[in-house]
Amino acid sequence: MVAGIMSVVGAGGCSLLILDDMDFSDSADEAESIPTSTGAGEKPTNNDDTLPAPSSPEAEDGGAGAEAGSPPGEKCVTETKSPFYATNIPTGDGQRPSWSVPGNALKEDMKSTSVTLRAGEQSARLALRDFRFAIPQTARIRGVYVDVWRDPSTNVEDNAVNLEIDTATRRPTNSTMPWFSARTKVRYGPGKPLWDYPLTPEKINATAFGFNIVVKASGANPTANVDSVSITVDYCVPSVN
Repeated sequence: MVAGIMSVVGAGGCSLLILDDMDFSDSADEAESIPTSTGAGEKPTNNDDTLPAPSSPEAEDGGAGAEAGSPPGEKCVTETKSPFYATNIPTGDGQRPSWSVPGNALKEDMKSTSVTLRAGEQSARLALRDFRFAIPQTARIRGVYVDVWRDPSTNVEDNAVNLEIDTATRRPTNSTMPWFSARTKVRYGPGKPLWDYPLTPEKINATAFGFNIVVKASGANPTANVDSVSITVDYCVPSVN
């Protein structure tokens, strides 16, 4: 049950959809194993269109679902996946605090990866990759959306939030959104669903495709907590007559 929904438009035209106190007992992308001490971990598992809310059936089962109102001659689908790989990437001078057990961000299970900062300090980059999409090569990409479950975090704000096209190409959101004291789900992408980049099935299906985030302390000695990250792709394929 959703206790509260708030839509916020951040800097650079990036919209964040924030959902507080959601019931996630039937969460998407369930997995069988959790990494323990390493950064990597594997789990068995158009700008003018509105993507279904994160609680839609398409997102809940982690698979693809046909979308009502597809353009003539096309079948439009939303598909949601969780990552199979998580790691720290050093930033700045390489001495910025790392996220503990990055693999805890691979699935929604109330086990967070976290980083503790001093006032004004930035974190290392938390990177999540290998989402294992298999989007048809004939698909037209309409949008890519990233959902992040944040566990309670105060005196923290976004510093660098990127869709990672490959290891050399990042598309930023320019978000400086503050984090909240309640468990919160944040969606990146509604204001810029194509991330100012010519997204293709080949790019999205690649192992290097993913998401990364750097946070910054806006107060004294905060801890940022990320429970899970998922990516939803909205695309259309030619209809079969």
